[in-house]
Amino acid sequence: MIVNGEKAYIVYFKHPGRTPENKGRDTFETRRSAIQVAELEYNNGEVRMQP
Repeated sequence: MIVNGEKAYIVYFKHPGRTPENKGRDTFETRRSAIQVAELEYNNGEVRMQP
């Protein structure tokens, strides 16, 4: 998590090509990663990702 002033963000990695159908394959698609960032919101005692 990253906090910058009054805002907080979560950073996470996804591997969209890693699916059950691709198990055991070593290709660009199965090795690629995506970094995603979402802003977090605190409201009434809950932390949620912004839509």
